[in-house]
Amino acid sequence: MELNPVDILIHIINIVVLYLLLRMLVYKPVKKFMDARTQRIERQLQDAADAKAQADTLRQSYDARMAQADQEAQARLREGSQRAGEAAQAILDDANAKAADIIQSAKQRAQQEKQAAIAELQPQIASMAVSIAGQILQREVKEEDNRQLIDTFFEKAGQEAS
Repeated sequence: MELNPVDILIHIINIVVLYLLLRMLVYKPVKKFMDARTQRIERQLQDAADAKAQADTLRQSYDARMAQADQEAQARLREGSQRAGEAAQAILDDANAKAADIIQSAKQRAQQEKQAAIAELQPQIASMAVSIAGQILQREVKEEDNRQLIDTFFEKAGQEAS
């Protein structure tokens, strides 16, 4: 087999034509497809970066809101504790005032009962004193005189007791 220069030239022309045809028919559409795909991927990467930045911004915002909510909750707890303390103090003050009233009332009742007991026992003591005095003196003493002496004694004793 011999190499013929015309055949070589035809083969070279065929290769060049095939190259040009393939470049027009295959290379340009493939390159166009690849460029479009590259742009789409770059756009998706940019969108992802934007979404990440937006998510970071939202996370920071939510973190700030959570911190603020925690502070508000702590403030409300402190306020509630303070109100509870004030309410407890008011209840204690009210109970102390009622206890003081009850004690004062009991003292007044005791004083009244004491006066009533003294008033009730006074005639009995007076008659016992007259009886004893009569026995001591072995004579009869007027009850009217004794009554005045006893009343005077009890007035003095009542003033000393008060």
